[in-house]
Amino acid sequence: MQLISNNFQQGMEIIQLSVSKAILLILICKFCFVSSDECVIHTGFEGTIEESAYRISHFERSWKIIVPPGSFVQLSLESYASKYNCPHSTLTVTVLNRDEPYSFCPSESTGMPIIASDDVIINFKMNHDYWFTSSFKMRYKIGNNTCIPRSQVCDGVKHCFDGIDELGCENGVFAVQGITESRKIATNWLKNKWSYSAGWQENTHRGIIAWYLVTERDDKGMDEKLMVKQLEIQTLASLLSEDFEQQTQFSSLTNHPTSYLALCNAGESLPINATSELSKILNSNSEYPFLLDVQAASVMALSFLRHSNQDSFPQTDFENTIERFKTLQKDDGSFGNIYTSAIVTQALLSAEQESSKDWNLNTAVNHLMKHLNSSNVDFLATYLTLPILKGKTLSDIRNTNCSDGFKQNYEGISVDDVKSRLGPKMRVQYSLYIGDEKDTVHTIWFRVPENITVYEVMQLAQVADNKYKFQWKEMGEKLYIYDIDSITNDFENGQFWLLYLGQNKESLTHLIESPDKVTVKDGSQVIMWYKRAHI
Repeated sequence: MQLISNNFQQGMEIIQLSVSKAILLILICKFCFVSSDECVIHTGFEGTIEESAYRISHFERSWKIIVPPGSFVQLSLESYASKYNCPHSTLTVTVLNRDEPYSFCPSESTGMPIIASDDVIINFKMNHDYWFTSSFKMRYKIGNNTCIPRSQVCDGVKHCFDGIDELGCENGVFAVQGITESRKIATNWLKNKWSYSAGWQENTHRGIIAWYLVTERDDKGMDEKLMVKQLEIQTLASLLSEDFEQQTQFSSLTNHPTSYLALCNAGESLPINATSELSKILNSNSEYPFLLDVQAASVMALSFLRHSNQDSFPQTDFENTIERFKTLQKDDGSFGNIYTSAIVTQALLSAEQESSKDWNLNTAVNHLMKHLNSSNVDFLATYLTLPILKGKTLSDIRNTNCSDGFKQNYEGISVDDVKSRLGPKMRVQYSLYIGDEKDTVHTIWFRVPENITVYEVMQLAQVADNKYKFQWKEMGEKLYIYDIDSITNDFENGQFWLLYLGQNKESLTHLIESPDKVTVKDGSQVIMWYKRAHI
């Protein structure tokens, strides 16, 4: 790197390094099925590490690159071929003082170079019951950062002409411990959900978006499969671009943020009233608990417009909403249920709040990773969380190729407690309506004690039939029902579970009160309706 002189005032701490006097040692340590202590020492500031072996059973060889103080090493995998894929042939690059190694398989393309300022260990393994050939070739090059003061290395700003002072600097999302492993687990989960005949079914568009946002290197097998689905995405984009304004006129305001976000990602112009509508959502006083999801999508859409020098940009509303989001974070890092937590975290990242100190990014990401690594993970949670583990959000598509006491209190109300209550009984009907036109209807009848709440009716129903199983989260002083029968509130489509109550179809009334605060009467019809909501 060329030394830039006369750019720094006297007294600044300059990194002093005489590259010509530093010696790079590459220790090639050989490990075969029969133990060996043979080592070969090489010197040089750049060169090639390669191996080609024809083996049976176990073969292993490692190289250690010692990086001089104040320097960086850049490694680029040029080729990696093998008859058998991982785990029979593996190549790992481990950077000392980093928790997660970089792993390569023969089926993967070479990808981006690895930059490190600490010593590096390269490990090549072969293991199979049959003879086979495996080979790789990797180049390395040592550089230094003498062009800038030490205080400016890894400060988030690219001071050097090639940006090498920021390469290999892990901060923000990437500084969260275990994030690489969680990302790998979630990516593999996503891949395993794909099928040749149906893709990801109704979630194909989400699968493709999450995949391309999170991957650095192309997976050849997956890439070939995804190509089959490209026509679906192109068709969708074409329809959205041509008919958006007409569609928007007849859609709910809850749909608009994601529609505007889609247009921004496609590089299309937004309707004239888009900014005012997004501002209206940010200032809404609606008591719907899912309002937070819609507002988060609005923040992502507005993040596109923030640097467009528009006089009408609602800067105050935008900043106030971001600050309000941060105050909603709970001790466990969440902002509500797992889906709300993911979309709010995305909104804060899109608003460039990754390094802000008035919210806890680390606990937020750890909360999301804990769910991804659990048995309760589902597609929507993976779709919303996986990009975060790569420091991305839905607003990055354009740039991509291609509370305990409360819970304990309610969990303590058992179904047996409800059934065993003394006193008169009454008859109650509980139904699930799915779709604006009630495409699917499920109904169950109960004889229950008087003064029973909607929440308790729902508890009885889920014990009687799994299709009524529901999930809830405390939001303020309300119970937020966000999932019934594995159908989750969808902020992108503007569809949510809404509570209706009445004595008959004609008297049905939509209620926004918390289900545990609504008492039913004899002959009441309790309905949870999954439909489009209007704010």
